[in-house]
Amino acid sequence: GPGIVAGWPVAFTAQYAGDPGGDGNAENPGLCCSGCGDGNIVRINIRWLVLISYRILQSSNSKNMNSKTLGFIGGGRVTRIILQSFVNKQLDFSSIVVCDTNPETLKDLKQQFPKIQITDSCLLAADEDIVFIAVHPPVIMQNLELIKESLSEKSVVISLAPKINISLLSGKLETRNIARMIPNATSYINQGFNPISFSAEFSTSEKQYLLNLLNSTGNTMEVEENKLEAYAIISAM
Repeated sequence: GPGIVAGWPVAFTAQYAGDPGGDGNAENPGLCCSGCGDGNIVRINIRWLVLISYRILQSSNSKNMNSKTLGFIGGGRVTRIILQSFVNKQLDFSSIVVCDTNPETLKDLKQQFPKIQITDSCLLAADEDIVFIAVHPPVIMQNLELIKESLSEKSVVISLAPKINISLLSGKLETRNIARMIPNATSYINQGFNPISFSAEFSTSEKQYLLNLLNSTGNTMEVEENKLEAYAIISAM
């Protein structure tokens, strides 16, 4: 039967004749491993190699996601929903900073999510890689005025509020990586139906990362911006 490799071999050579998989199936290709330390040749079923490669790729993708930092401007209901969806999926990040002007709100968030950092300075939250704007529409523009100097042209900004469109947001910010998403309450249990729209200049790589991240909240789909509110009404935000 197939052997077990205790460590990584020095070289692999593929064999496709006879029964290289060692499982009685001549059609199933195997791999012949040389230089495994004891001088013996060990046969490995190629299915196991594919599985190992997939696990390594999964781990790499997870590390890339974990290297990001998140900032939340506002610590209310929608921030709690997004954070809980990440916790449910066991997603970790280099840091998560939440700012709010209400000390009780921050205290409650810290109790529920011990790993986050809390602050009353939105400048600190705005200094993160991905910044969620989670305040009510009437105060969005004044908050953007406060934080715009902390944002760079590479910052990713996602507004979670209705009404204030990307054009208005772009007029206040240096970055072109601006998106709008209106999450609904079932995102709390990762069953959300969350439409998202991106600025025309949004980085392709950042967009793919963001879609992968936000799909952890449920079903996140890109839509035209003028349809965002309609989706929110239909999904009972």
